[in-house]
Parts: sequence; C-alpha cells; structure tokens
Amino acid sequence: MLDYIEKRDYIRMEVDCPARLNFEGIEPIEACVKDLSATGLLIWLKIPVQAGSVGSVSLVPGKKITPPLNAEIEVIRCEPAAEDPQYYSVACSIKTISKVNAA
Repeated sequence: MLDYIEKRDYIRMEVDCPARLNFEGIEPIEACVKDLSATGLLIWLKIPVQAGSVGSVSLVPGKKITPPLNAEIEVIRCEPAAEDPQYYSVACSIKTISKVNAA
C-alpha cells in the first residue's frame, strides 16, 4: 500500500516531451515538458519567463498513437531548476485546450 496521499485534484504524469511555447513579444521558445496534469504542466526552459505571462504551448509526442496537445497557458512561477541550473522550471496552468482535428 502506498503511504503517499495525492493532494492535487488531478494526478501529474511524468513526461519528457519536446514542446514549443509562444508568448506575445517573444520569439517561439523550444522547451521540454517534465510533467502534465489535466489543469497544468511543468516546463523546462533555457530562458526565464515572467509569472502571469499568457501564451500557448504545443506538444507533439514521439509516437503517433498519442495525439498532439495545443493549449493556452498562464505562467504561475518561474525559478531555476534545482536539478539542472542551466534551465528554468516553469509551472503553468492550462486555461483552454484547443480542439484537435481527427485525421
């Protein structure tokens, strides 16, 4: 039996997926999504992003069985990643998920 009690409304899944972020006034940013839930995600970037910034994220998983994810996000916090100080750990909430057209 697990001793850990999940306190979040939605469990976060660990992922390691490339993504592209778009924020107004900034060139598109290549990123890596580290975890994902129904309402948020944790992204690693090489540049800092201001908390409160609103933008979009596009994830294209490596396997075609998993559909891409396109969402509008808001940055909750941005801090140096403890695991690797050359990156910033950026926590984001998902505001809306774009509809994906079936192929």
